[in-house]
Amino acid sequence: MERSITAGRLVAELERVFAVRGAPKVLRMDNGPEMISQALQ
Repeated sequence: MERSITAGRLVAELERVFAVRGAPKVLRMDNGPEMISQALQ
């Protein structure tokens, strides 16, 4: 089981989910490095 994800993979997965389900009004995240990356911005 993977325990980390790159910012690029996170963005790709969020885009996939948003395309299917729509973007949420709020996205709650922890302080992991992939969450504060420029790629996510």
